[in-house]
Amino acid sequence: PLMDRFTNSAVFIAFFALLTLPTSFSLSAEAPVDKSSTTPLTPQVHRGPVDLRLTLDGKSILVANEQSNSIALIDVASKRVVQEFVCGERPAKIELVGKAQCLVSCSYSGDIYWLEFSTTGFKLLERFHVGYEPIGIAVDVKRMRAFVATALSASITEIDLTEKK
Repeated sequence: PLMDRFTNSAVFIAFFALLTLPTSFSLSAEAPVDKSSTTPLTPQVHRGPVDLRLTLDGKSILVANEQSNSIALIDVASKRVVQEFVCGERPAKIELVGKAQCLVSCSYSGDIYWLEFSTTGFKLLERFHVGYEPIGIAVDVKRMRAFVATALSASITEIDLTEKK
């Protein structure tokens, strides 16, 4: 009964797809990594999903993987990881910025990654250093502003996405 309620949900699909990755995860055409990423993705069983967002069109799910320091793009229809992008240390939160962009907070590296995504891959638009342990993100898409809660400094940082600062 409990599983029946989750069977058709996006959350179940995302976690099922991540849990069923093989031990020797292949970075083949099925899961290419954007070359602008600076850290190679190492194969491992536990990716450590901690946050996810369903895209506005409902066709994909973005998943923050804390242990592999990556963001995965999962196709809802096929229930497969189709793209993965290695970002800063310990991605903790994903927030959408419109239809095909997202912000990712990386708690250990203290960075916010602004990514564009599509079925052909991820593209790094900008990286903002905001201080150690950025956790929460709120986005005002109309004004192109992001607000980031940074746990260690007990502060909120405003980012102007138009000016990229």
